[in-house]
Amino acid sequence: MILTVNPLTQKTLSQYSFLNEQDIQNQLWSIQSAYALWKIKPVEARVTHIETLISLLTEKEEALAMLITQEMGKPISQSRIEIQKCIRCCEYYADTSTEVLCDEYLEYYRITYQPIGIILGIMPWNFPFWQVFRFAIPTLMTGNACLIKHADNVSGCALALEALFQEAGFQNVFKTIFCSVKTTQALITNPAIKGVSLTGSIQAGRAVAKAAGEYLKPCILELGGNDGYYIHHDVENIQRVCQKIIDGRLINSGQSCISPKRIFIHQKIYPLFKSTLIELLNNCDAPNDPMLSSTKVGPLAREDLLTKLKNQVKSLTEQGANLLFQSQIPIQGLFFPITLLEIPSHIQVNEEIFGPVFCIQKVEHEEAGINAINQTEFGLGGGIFMKNAYDADDMAKFHIDAGLVGVNRYVFSTPELPFGGIKNSGMGRELSENALMNFCNIKVIMHDTPIL
Repeated sequence: MILTVNPLTQKTLSQYSFLNEQDIQNQLWSIQSAYALWKIKPVEARVTHIETLISLLTEKEEALAMLITQEMGKPISQSRIEIQKCIRCCEYYADTSTEVLCDEYLEYYRITYQPIGIILGIMPWNFPFWQVFRFAIPTLMTGNACLIKHADNVSGCALALEALFQEAGFQNVFKTIFCSVKTTQALITNPAIKGVSLTGSIQAGRAVAKAAGEYLKPCILELGGNDGYYIHHDVENIQRVCQKIIDGRLINSGQSCISPKRIFIHQKIYPLFKSTLIELLNNCDAPNDPMLSSTKVGPLAREDLLTKLKNQVKSLTEQGANLLFQSQIPIQGLFFPITLLEIPSHIQVNEEIFGPVFCIQKVEHEEAGINAINQTEFGLGGGIFMKNAYDADDMAKFHIDAGLVGVNRYVFSTPELPFGGIKNSGMGRELSENALMNFCNIKVIMHDTPIL
């Protein structure tokens, strides 16, 4: 049994039942039948369904945004932005898929891009629509079918997504499924499933990679981040830098894989940076009801996530971290205060902290700042703030171990750029033209006479 709970009121929204083994098999047969027709559709015909999807998303934006906010607590203004981002994803692949996937001809050879079958998408709760779209749209455009196992706490979003794709004409090549972790593991090994995309924890990623590897199935893994940012002593506007760090960290109430989680500041400007950051945080609106358009930080998505965050902050303070600032929070709801921790040099923040918590640390010089960024098992994002953008660009290229690096900005995902990390942040890339090739058979047809 699955229960969805409103993180503000903590009241149950809906309940859902896991599918039994026969139900799951019926779903797979249904998708397999639909895939047989979908895979031979011209890319141009698939694009027409994306265009319908764009219209539906535009028409239903407010209702879908409200569903996101009710199920996982995202501030409503950011839920609207999430739907708009899904629209941009659709527009990008509607514009690019036909050209990227068109056959190439050499004198004796034809190179063609073919789907491989049903792809299982194991999706997270923090961006319940965007994460699905960035997986499903390029996967479907290549001609594959998608089976979605969404996070339990956003099961209403999962059903709304299926309804959207059905209405847009994707028929049964996009389906959602409610099942346990054990059943999901079994699905990965099912012969009907030809590949897997997971966004989740390191532990989940290792389990998926092991199962997929045993059966030689391709997989894409996005497993979180512990992004570090270095603030050089020559930055010209410390207030502007602090505001960018705040804006990046508080996206989705701090529940984002790519946000400035560990901030390393050169000792020459550390006192001023610290005082400026505290001043700006004091002027931030405190966490509030996510259904208010003015709210920038809402509750955490689940009670267990709140408990984990409390324990992480407690552990750091017990090790010697200095609590510099905490905001007020409402009495009701799964709220955690906006928090600023000063981390002594002997402490490493090894765990990813999912919530509105800033960790700042003084470093003696540039090399120490870059080394500190890289002292993590993760490698998703990171960044540098310094006056000379050309020097920062070289540092980003040669010295920061991450998939995305910001220079005088924080990083984020966008449809036209590759997204993914290294080390324990996972493997493979989502988005951009690259994503069209993730689950693709690049087939070469060879002739003994010229075909041009």
